[in-house]
Amino acid sequence: MPDDDPSAPLTPPAWIAPALWQSLLAAREASLASGRSPDEALEAARAAVLAVWPSLPASHLAEALDVLAKRAPCPELDHGHTGAPEGAKPVPREDVVACLAYALRHDARGKPTPGTKDLTAKLAAEWIADHLARSRFVISRLPPAPLHRAGG
Repeated sequence: MPDDDPSAPLTPPAWIAPALWQSLLAAREASLASGRSPDEALEAARAAVLAVWPSLPASHLAEALDVLAKRAPCPELDHGHTGAPEGAKPVPREDVVACLAYALRHDARGKPTPGTKDLTAKLAAEWIADHLARSRFVISRLPPAPLHRAGG
């Protein structure tokens, strides 16, 4: 099987920057060359990457280390299960951006926040929505609640 060939090059995750992948590989190889076990080498690679990029999401780091170790993804990273309540549907990106932009422009009572610009809020909302997508978050929305009936 080609996957069992230790000399076969590893294919990094699509999201990872080449420099970050190279630092992962270099840290693991240096640790293996010093006589450490493969598990200790992976731990050294993890520590090296976190020293350079401490804000790397844990799911991204786990995925990269799984590729580096040539093993199946961790069960907690099973992306087929969203954990969403029954009836919840994924929200389109445009709706997420609109909701975030509204939250950035208004306070908790729905009053406009003084000094907040529409363009600034929209740009920030787009960046946040893109970052959530890169971090593999899925935002879902529940079906509408039943209408309130006043007076019985």
